[in-house]
Amino acid sequence: MNMFRTLSAVILAAIACIAMAQSKVNIGYSPAADFTPVFAAKDKGFFEKRGLDVTLTRIPLASNIPAAIVADSLQIGMGTGSMLVQTAEAGLGLVALNGASRFQKSNSIVSLVARSGEKIQKPEDFKGKKVGVPGLNSMLHVLFQKWLLDNKVPLNQVTMIEAPFPQMNDMLKGGTIDAAVAIEPFRTRIVSGNTGYRVADYVTDVQDNVLAAFWMAKADWAKANPQAVRAFREAYDEALAWCVKNPEEAKQLQVKYLGFPSPVVPSYSSSISPEDLEIFEQAGRQVGMLRGPVDVRNLVWK
Repeated sequence: MNMFRTLSAVILAAIACIAMAQSKVNIGYSPAADFTPVFAAKDKGFFEKRGLDVTLTRIPLASNIPAAIVADSLQIGMGTGSMLVQTAEAGLGLVALNGASRFQKSNSIVSLVARSGEKIQKPEDFKGKKVGVPGLNSMLHVLFQKWLLDNKVPLNQVTMIEAPFPQMNDMLKGGTIDAAVAIEPFRTRIVSGNTGYRVADYVTDVQDNVLAAFWMAKADWAKANPQAVRAFREAYDEALAWCVKNPEEAKQLQVKYLGFPSPVVPSYSSSISPEDLEIFEQAGRQVGMLRGPVDVRNLVWK
């Protein structure tokens, strides 16, 4: 009997290991240094040792990620608060799994930058200007609109143009846009190359310690794959700690996945709560992105 129980336990353990080894997960990220821990989790084997066979897919426009998750070409993708409340209103069934980073006044990583030669110094100077944003109705676009409204600048007096981060420098140089919402490492590339100059750290002008980015999935997928969700979270936390302890090696991963390193270490944070989403729900209604209130209480996976 004891031998039978032992054999059964071994078989069950083997089955569990095989199941873990078959957990294939395609993770989509946009080109920003905030996602360095996911690069580390992949390259340093933190995913693999937990039974996750992870493929990382770079998505130039973050606004394309929800559709890719819904279509199941991605199982997990980076998300933002504005993106998640939009998908909730549309009934797409996406939830946040894990935090990624935060915007903090003490560690600025995103700014409004204006093309060199422009005379843009304050909110009202954006009237009549063309501003590049990384996806219409993206989080940085919505918060930029809120910043304008909070400073009494009508939205119809500013032209917003979709501009992927890697293209912003060339679009500024060519005069396609007069200013841009730039995140690291693209902000430093623009400023250090004298293509543009910093105008304002507008996100933390709106509110300090704003949730910058997180990881999301379909609620149905998370429910059906609790082991994979747990493994992702554990691997991500290990990778985040590794990035903090090994900043120079982390920069090399940024070179591999982004093209060049970020001069600023993002404020990494895996924490996330429904309260973090409230500012995006409020801003979404303020700028007309949302038709009505969205209940954020069930948008973070337990």
